[in-house]
Amino acid sequence: MVSNILSTVIVAGIVIFVARVVGAQTYGEYTIALIPASIAMLVQDLGIFTALTRFTALYHYDGREADLKGVVRTSIIFIATLSAVLSLAIYASSDLIASMFLRRPDLDYLVKAVSFSVFGNGLLNAALSVFVGYEMMGLRSLVQIIAAVTKGVMMLLLVLMGLGAFGAVLAYSTSYLFGGFFGVLFILTFIKFKSTTGTISSRDTLHIMLAYGLPIYAGSLVSGGLTQWYNSLMTLNVPIDIIGNYGAAINFGVLVSFVTLPIGIALFPLFSKTKRGDPQLRRLFDASVKYTTMVTIPVVLLVILLSSHLINVVYGSGYPYTAIYLSIYLITFAFEGLGGIPLNYLILGLGESRVSFLSSAVTFIVGAPLAFILIPRFQIYGILATLIIAPRVGWIYTMLWMRRNLGFTINWKSSTRIYASSFLALLAGYTAINLLNLGDWATLILGSVTFLVAYLIALPICRAINGDEITELNEVAEVIGPLAPIFKTVLSLLRRLVNYPPLKRRAS
Repeated sequence: MVSNILSTVIVAGIVIFVARVVGAQTYGEYTIALIPASIAMLVQDLGIFTALTRFTALYHYDGREADLKGVVRTSIIFIATLSAVLSLAIYASSDLIASMFLRRPDLDYLVKAVSFSVFGNGLLNAALSVFVGYEMMGLRSLVQIIAAVTKGVMMLLLVLMGLGAFGAVLAYSTSYLFGGFFGVLFILTFIKFKSTTGTISSRDTLHIMLAYGLPIYAGSLVSGGLTQWYNSLMTLNVPIDIIGNYGAAINFGVLVSFVTLPIGIALFPLFSKTKRGDPQLRRLFDASVKYTTMVTIPVVLLVILLSSHLINVVYGSGYPYTAIYLSIYLITFAFEGLGGIPLNYLILGLGESRVSFLSSAVTFIVGAPLAFILIPRFQIYGILATLIIAPRVGWIYTMLWMRRNLGFTINWKSSTRIYASSFLALLAGYTAINLLNLGDWATLILGSVTFLVAYLIALPICRAINGDEITELNEVAEVIGPLAPIFKTVLSLLRRLVNYPPLKRRAS
């Protein structure tokens, strides 16, 4: 998890800096150029990466070392071959893709440059899947950091050398190639395979992998296909500088992912250990929704409150529409009190992959025509409206399934109190920054401090939390990695506000 956060910070910081340097027009070209590769990466998956992790872990645990060698070798050869074919196809047809699909024939050279990222992505994800299966998380972290640093350093150097969008795309492709190369190298160096022949042929191994992975892939293909449909409509109907503003806004989704990533990592194995009918399941779900909401919603509202000042500090005046796009985009994260992340991981943890797929399918059925209607007419606002509306239909389906099959639903009273606390903090922050009308940096500091203090005061006033729940939250903080010290400090302050006995230190 630390590697995910570290690599995300490195890449996000560099990409934001580059976006500021090159301007909205050039950054829009960079954003559009990545679309063909992202589509190829979606096709490339086939569920093989998930299957590789699963069977590597299974065979390693069962001591089937000979079959394990076959799984890794067959998967990597298959992925490398498929990825090479897709990369060459994009490179060879770059002129057609640029002129007919992107409607920007002048971006042909960028499509050629980004094509190599597909091959690197295949090798990189294959290696990461093997490392997770072997529980070699140190190597997984190292490979991720190598890829992130390569992308960040090369992008910075090439853009400052004046290569613009081409330099950014070249850095993007090179980072995947470097990550994939070192990933495969580390597999060959640090994993010792048995020299004996396995009991399963390569053909049967591939059949087993695909039989397991394709159903999982179907759900991701539906979701990913919908995203690519949005992107396609965007390239056909939105001016490139406006796309640059939108791409710059999306970069700030990483601020929310710092919160949601560790929560998701903690919740999935937690729900995986429970079964339908377990009397603790409802309590576990209610607690996970409550704690996720308490952390995520304040972050979302705080960034919305400070969006214009944040954009001015980070990007300058070259992105006039980014602040409003960012504010609307963050609404997509504001539904955690209605289930959000915990609901998704509850479904997956119970093994109900069919429910997850049907939820994605329902979202696609609504999102595809809605985007076709809204994006040509309202451009980026149409995309944002679709991103907010379509997933809610999938949410309704999963909520109905949960109520019918598990016998419970969201604790509406608890969620309402947390939302009320967050909006009171938003009101306090808005009042403070508008009364004083300070510069951007001072406003960011004043708004953040006012919002946080008001939120901590509002939580006990709205009866959104009690002392026992703070104790539970402190236990949750043990598994969220590098964010734990900050989280525990806030909990300690909150505990004083509700006049509850202080937390006891764990016995060493």
